[in-house]
Amino acid sequence: MVLPHLAYHLNSYRRAIASGRASRRPPRVLQVDELCQEFEATGAAHGFKVVDARQACAEIAGLTGSLPAEHLLFWCRIGGTPESLVAEHLELLFGEVRAGLAGRSASGRGVGDRAAAQPLGRAGGRGRMC
Repeated sequence: MVLPHLAYHLNSYRRAIASGRASRRPPRVLQVDELCQEFEATGAAHGFKVVDARQACAEIAGLTGSLPAEHLLFWCRIGGTPESLVAEHLELLFGEVRAGLAGRSASGRGVGDRAAAQPLGRAGGRGRMC
């Protein structure tokens, strides 16, 4: 399950932003249930999606297809994600997703050769959202 980690992640950012404001009023805490409802209604929760490798390739190609993209940056984890889930994401990103993006590049349909060729770190995405 990704949503408890996403809620923690988003809430920590919200607290940090609020602490820098003059009012210092604490932000409303996002609950896992409301993120789950948002995900079930829209397919995303606060802009975060959970997709399989094929969907990830299509999303990335759709976002970068008309751009001269040479590099992509992925987060390794969101707040408190267990190592086992991070390892699964990395395996998918640098396996199936990387190969899929390289294939799109070879066919001239998206991300440039260098974007799919060299991992700068480790990251990825797959799993249940809620």
